[in-house]
Amino acid sequence: MKHTFLTVLAASLISVGMSCGTLHAQQAGKSNTQSEGEHPVVVISTELGDVQVELWQDIAPKTVDNFIGLASGTKEWQDPNTGEAVTRPFYDGLTFHRVIDDFMIQGGCPVGNGSGGPGYQFEDECYEEGTGETMSGKFESEADALEFWNTYMQLHFQQTAQPDEEIIKVAQACQDANSVKPLMEHPIEWYQEKMGREEPFQTKGKLKARV
Repeated sequence: MKHTFLTVLAASLISVGMSCGTLHAQQAGKSNTQSEGEHPVVVISTELGDVQVELWQDIAPKTVDNFIGLASGTKEWQDPNTGEAVTRPFYDGLTFHRVIDDFMIQGGCPVGNGSGGPGYQFEDECYEEGTGETMSGKFESEADALEFWNTYMQLHFQQTAQPDEEIIKVAQACQDANSVKPLMEHPIEWYQEKMGREEPFQTKGKLKARV
């Protein structure tokens, strides 16, 4: 997991967006967990009602334990505004900072724009090892562009003191449009050059479970 936002459903939901059709909620509200059979269930309260999501600990144990700890306020995280370590519920009151009709919503950022997190990272558990492929040419779909944004673009800005100006323009266009479509205007090789990256970009590969 690269960041602890809400991300694309089921096991992926707790690593960064939630896919549930057309949803225009901007206030994420609160989240809590309850036990149901072998898998805990997350209840996310929004302005449009509650969303229940089953968490698959057998597939992503670290991710699930991390999410439950943050949601319940038992896991320590770093407040981005004060820099202090806190243990209050992480997700309560956060907004969905990105909403794309009929595709996905993203939330779980304490800063409110998708750039923040709990102050730590750990590995992604959603994909089978060795199944990723080298990215090349232009993105074939918004889903591919979104994966690139989540996996590489956000990390690049976190780790680079002075990103290339044209990369900044693309990122700003994505934020302004609330969409990853501006990413699709350039081929992967363009990003490789602008980021000064020698090694190829890789897709995450095959998901351990289908949504």
